[in-house]
Amino acid sequence: MNAVGAIRQILLEDATLMALLAPTAIYPMVLPQDKKYPAITLQVIDTRPNDSKTQVSPVDNIPIALTIYAKDYNKAQTIDDECRKAIDGFSGGITTSDDAVHDIRDIRFLSRKDEFDQENVLFIRQVVYDVRM
Repeated sequence: MNAVGAIRQILLEDATLMALLAPTAIYPMVLPQDKKYPAITLQVIDTRPNDSKTQVSPVDNIPIALTIYAKDYNKAQTIDDECRKAIDGFSGGITTSDDAVHDIRDIRFLSRKDEFDQENVLFIRQVVYDVRM
């Protein structure tokens, strides 16, 4: 299950969101050295199986941290809003760039927090979603 790839694909297909970002500015795990802002990284922060008494889990809950980096706080908030519109409540199949189809049962917003990177003068917003796949 490629939860990061599936979330990335949903975001890449959202024209309103992509108009706010540098082209292809959604990355797994870390920003590249030659990054442009604003940008987003996606990272799996945990995996919780949904085992039952009779079988192993056919569905996992995968919390994903979506981290937004922007030079302007309002821009970070706007990007957060657009990401939430695109993925909160999403369910269905999504095809990633490797032609794999991922069955997403449900995506739900869990939490958010703000930070500021003084060295790079960046507003950082981390938003966590629970992805059931």
